[in-house]
Amino acid sequence: MPNILIIESDPLLAESVAGHLHAHLKVSARIAQGVESAQKKVSDGSRPPVAVILNHWASPEDYAPLAGIPTIVVTNGVPVSAKQIAAFPNVLDYVPGAGGYHLDYILQLIKRVLFARNFKILLADPEKVNRTLMRRLLSHKGHFVTEARNEKEVRRDLQQHPDIRMLIIDGQMCADQNFALIRSIRNDFKKECLSVLALCEPQIEYQRLMLLRHGASDCIEKPIRIEEFQVRFMLNLELMETFFELTRSARGAKK
Repeated sequence: MPNILIIESDPLLAESVAGHLHAHLKVSARIAQGVESAQKKVSDGSRPPVAVILNHWASPEDYAPLAGIPTIVVTNGVPVSAKQIAAFPNVLDYVPGAGGYHLDYILQLIKRVLFARNFKILLADPEKVNRTLMRRLLSHKGHFVTEARNEKEVRRDLQQHPDIRMLIIDGQMCADQNFALIRSIRNDFKKECLSVLALCEPQIEYQRLMLLRHGASDCIEKPIRIEEFQVRFMLNLELMETFFELTRSARGAKK
């Protein structure tokens, strides 16, 4: 059973959150009252948590004290600048903490972490700097990421790795040869099976429209703005999760 680590100084509140998570997601929870004890729990040789819920009062200067583990920060002060967000790449989101833990939203975030553990994301861009930035933004949040540098590698990876469920691709790679690449991808992989996020050039007015027309699920303008990338990625992940739940429900109804 996957486990969640809750860092919260109030033991009664922590137990309440743990009970809510177990009841709705069938996950176990460990509780630490501070960052130091949380770090000991993570390094004790037991199965690492799939996510951390951190009350920011327990770590006011560091929103992500457990490196590499997706973290949900409960806080009254939400960072809004790209610089602040980029400083803590494994933060899934900042959840307003006034008046409670906003458990419904926390449940959604953890559901997405559990869902994303079952598939890969393919980053396709000829520019290494773009692939490196996107890999950093995604891998620190627990996503499995692979990379492609050109059209040949994109086609190869999609065929060889059926667990790729999201493709983030440079729009110009698709625009070459009159958008033949994205059209062929959509012929082989419908939207309920593969989400395609295209990175488009804002100065080329028709590119966004043509990418969407030929099968992109969404478009993100280059150069990448970290805040927008994070939001659009999460929205598309949520959409993919909805597709999978609908498909599973439909299959169950037929039995």
